[in-house]
Amino acid sequence: TGDGGTQAKALRGMAAYLSEPYVREALELAREIRGRDIRVPALMALIHRLSGLGYAEEALAAVRGIEDEAVRATQLAGLIPYLPESLKPEALHEALAMARDLADEPSRVEVLDRLAPHLAQLPKDKLYPLWAETLPVLATRPRPNVFACLRAVAPVMNVLGGEEAVADTFRAIQE
Repeated sequence: TGDGGTQAKALRGMAAYLSEPYVREALELAREIRGRDIRVPALMALIHRLSGLGYAEEALAAVRGIEDEAVRATQLAGLIPYLPESLKPEALHEALAMARDLADEPSRVEVLDRLAPHLAQLPKDKLYPLWAETLPVLATRPRPNVFACLRAVAPVMNVLGGEEAVADTFRAIQE
């Protein structure tokens, strides 16, 4: 094979135009590219294409196959907009659970930031239990990390508690 960086760029650029059998072949090629920083963007472009072609379950499986936990959580959260409605709840739950368990704070914030708009669209009776599981975990983090997470989940706070909850949180940040 050739240079991994140029291969990855070529695969990313071609992903939107490849038909199903070529996307699968390109995924196999991308998985073998060394260097996470160049491999993951190529993989994600191909995974998004696979989902767009109607193979969302296979796209989910491909994301779940990413070894690095932080990358897997971030990319799962990023895949949610491309999934059919039938697969979104499971993916949301999974990505949120992964975010709660991430040791890497910047990755946690990024995942929460990607998930928040989708979580905020859930009915309150579905959202509240997820929030009730997540908030205690976030509260155990150092204060600066909690602030970063709160920024990311502000849409969820607004849906669940309205302006009053956001205002209460703001006052708590001031203290």
